[in-house]
Amino acid sequence: MTKEHRKLVELESTLTQLRDDLNALSQKINTEPRNTSLVIRRVNLMGRIVTAQTSLDALRKGPDQVSRIRTG
Repeated sequence: MTKEHRKLVELESTLTQLRDDLNALSQKINTEPRNTSLVIRRVNLMGRIVTAQTSLDALRKGPDQVSRIRTG
């Protein structure tokens, strides 16, 4: 297994966990819609999901894309 493949598997696992966390948090928000803390946590979690998905997509395209993300 190459380093890129291991990183891909790790990111996929992380993304799955983040999505599961988002679903659980969304259920809590449904029961407590006025809880600002939960809403802020959900927004932060969504940002982490976008970052993980962007990294995953770049890794799938190839190492050149990953280095572009790191350097901005």
